[in-house]
Amino acid sequence: MLPWDCGSALVSLGLIIERLRLRLRLRLRLRPRPFSMPAAAVITRRAIDFSRPFFPVHLTALAHVPSWGLLDKCHQRRYSQHYAPYLNEQTAFFEELLASNLLPPLY
Repeated sequence: MLPWDCGSALVSLGLIIERLRLRLRLRLRLRPRPFSMPAAAVITRRAIDFSRPFFPVHLTALAHVPSWGLLDKCHQRRYSQHYAPYLNEQTAFFEELLASNLLPPLY
């Protein structure tokens, strides 16, 4: 058993923390915000245009295969649309792998 009353000390500490949080909230509300534009005005929502390629076709892997020319234009475009998320996932994978293996020794 501790020589002082922990319950009342924790309650008073909790009250102090709540008062500090309230002061911080009030200060943040009173500060002028540099960008008052709502996010809906910045981010435009449009439907995905599947008539356009998502990635440059000449940078895809199959564009350099001789049988690439045998595909219809719609199939080439659809391949580029599938290739874009593949490349995005591959980049995210390597970023995560690089960050977890290379960055910790730097810190």
